[in-house]
Amino acid sequence: VSQPMVIHHQGHRLFFIEGVPRIADVDLAKAIGYTRDRNVRSLIDRQVQNVLGYGPLFCVNPDDVTLERYEGSSNQPAGFDAIDSAFLDALKAEGVLDLSKRGVKPTVWFLNLDQMEWIIAKADTKKSDDLLRDLFELKKAWRDGTLLPYRPAIAPPQGDAPLAIEPPQAD
Repeated sequence: VSQPMVIHHQGHRLFFIEGVPRIADVDLAKAIGYTRDRNVRSLIDRQVQNVLGYGPLFCVNPDDVTLERYEGSSNQPAGFDAIDSAFLDALKAEGVLDLSKRGVKPTVWFLNLDQMEWIIAKADTKKSDDLLRDLFELKKAWRDGTLLPYRPAIAPPQGDAPLAIEPPQAD
């Protein structure tokens, strides 16, 4: 399993979790045209069973600083891990997670490209059509192997081997 990381591609901020590109709910809310992040989080909550049909769903639980994995038909996490320190630093640097705030901190959802497509279609906003076109182009870049981290948001982990992102192999 590859380490979570953040890259920027053609104006999109992507979070790679288990080697799969994902978008944070806050970015999706902005792209859809919602003025409040909680609106997209409510939509994800209402559509969670449909979203889980397109693969595991991840979220950051800010209370115990874990990365939770949801899969199947359960509304309960199938597993959770402490967030890797480099990924936690990236989430903070990107402004996705602010643990210094008082009060209830929101859970941050990370959707894969198919899950994102479902939520965009269900959002029914003026920006949805353009956003779906952008998503189709992004998915094509992922399938074609042209989605590469040309400008990492943070320095890649130091090590002997270069960082590589492998696109899925065609069946």
